[in-house]
Amino acid sequence: MNGFSILGAAGLLDGSIQLHHDETWGDGDFIPKNVRRRISRLIAQVLRVTYEAGGMAASEDAAMIFATANGEINTIGAILQALLAVEPQVSPTLFHNSVHNAAPGYWAILAKRLAASTTLTMGVASFEAAMLEAWMRLSDGESEVQVSVGDEAITGAPWADPAHCTVDFAGSFRVGCGTEPGLGRLALVEFVPEEPDGFDEMARAQVLGATEVVCDPMTVPGGAMHPCAGAAVALSFLLRPGDAGRLLLVRRSPAGGRFILVFDRGVHD
Repeated sequence: MNGFSILGAAGLLDGSIQLHHDETWGDGDFIPKNVRRRISRLIAQVLRVTYEAGGMAASEDAAMIFATANGEINTIGAILQALLAVEPQVSPTLFHNSVHNAAPGYWAILAKRLAASTTLTMGVASFEAAMLEAWMRLSDGESEVQVSVGDEAITGAPWADPAHCTVDFAGSFRVGCGTEPGLGRLALVEFVPEEPDGFDEMARAQVLGATEVVCDPMTVPGGAMHPCAGAAVALSFLLRPGDAGRLLLVRRSPAGGRFILVFDRGVHD
């Protein structure tokens, strides 16, 4: 089991990003002020973590895979409210921000990255499904893939089960075929169907030599609910200083079966 290098990773938790003021991250000019006024919190956070994970250093043909359980759910909520008004009027900015692939679209424009992108939505398994696509792309000969993930706390769509996503979280992983050690390795990603006799996570962990096992995480650090908690678990493991280790992340798919992800972390401060 060899896998692929994780060349960079970054995460942002709690929605502290400011949209209408100068940012301290990046070069300060990555998001022009006129664009900053138009983007949602989710878009801003995905742009930030993709930048900080080394997205600008990725090759120009590196595909971006974006995973989100709810997409621009608050933007959609705002549009529905506008449509229900006495005099319905929808903002063109809200309209073009409302699609699930708005964040990777803005990234392609601002970063001048014209490679293909994929947006995946699979509920609580969205991150794991995105990592499976990254694994397949790299196994098929692509040199690098950028996997970004994010959902914002549901505040403007009370009909969308706000309790399952109570905090902003975004993360990004730059994964490549090179020999650079980076933060560690994506050692394995696979999807297995439900087995007739059940699935023993601990037995699988023993076979894989995992030092940590996390099954179906639903909360991010601090205890808030988030559908992409698997990405937060992986980031916490990879960015944690200390000895080398191996994480087995197991996620049951809403459609049945399980995703199996293995991350290796090197020794780092």
